[in-house]
Amino acid sequence: MASNSPALRVLENSRVSPPPGSVATASIPLTFFDVIWLMHYQPVERLFFYDFPHPTAHFIDSCLPNLKTSLSLTLQHFFPFAGNLRRSLGSDDRYEICYVDGDSVPFTVAEHDGDLMRGVASDRKAYLLFPVDCRGRLQPPLPAAYFGNCVGPCFVEVAVGDVIGEEGFVAAAEAIGKAIEGTKDGILDDAERWIRRLVPVLHELPMSVAGSPKFRVYETDFGWGGPQKVLVTSILGPGAISVAESKDEQGGIEIGMVLLKHVMDEFSARFWNGLKLLAK
Repeated sequence: MASNSPALRVLENSRVSPPPGSVATASIPLTFFDVIWLMHYQPVERLFFYDFPHPTAHFIDSCLPNLKTSLSLTLQHFFPFAGNLRRSLGSDDRYEICYVDGDSVPFTVAEHDGDLMRGVASDRKAYLLFPVDCRGRLQPPLPAAYFGNCVGPCFVEVAVGDVIGEEGFVAAAEAIGKAIEGTKDGILDDAERWIRRLVPVLHELPMSVAGSPKFRVYETDFGWGGPQKVLVTSILGPGAISVAESKDEQGGIEIGMVLLKHVMDEFSARFWNGLKLLAK
């Protein structure tokens, strides 16, 4: 299968399953932690770019079989990723992830020759929505071996007039800090209201955040060193940003955005001017 792009060539499309017979048929009911993310958000999708100073044939013959074997063995333990979402048997409003022997995940091998390392009214409300790890915030605490979704939403609401003024940075930081503080105790107290709060906010096109500096994406090493660049490709829309640890600076943060070029140019100019003001 060939791509229309002269720089990108898809070499293989296949699927990878857990080893045959290694996982019994299983179904896992979705919890409210899962359901809320089915309302709107698509999974976070990342691209990892590596420097591989060897011919393509060497990768296909020597590295690819090991990658597929490793993925297959990993799916033996994380088999829900290979399963399918379905309505629970005998229910009209409950869903589950079902796995049967032979279920698989897609696996695509592509080659790229290019260089990918380049670089509202003030009386309204502004909204920020980002995921929060609830595991360390629950009482009683979860078992150490817990495996499953335990991510909830954190809502930030602030007047637009406050964030576009001279003290906008401070106002935004205080609003975010207050929202985070509110998750430390009783994070599930208003869990029944999550979806009711989420639906109207989505119509306001809230800013949303994907990723975290704690994921350590630049430590992902398949045997030929860490990635040169990691990009989140699922932030396609206004108000969406990605966050990761810095590849080059200890304690630094990378922020990713997708904007039209003229908007990005304007944003860059204002951003750098803001940094200059902070440095004074």
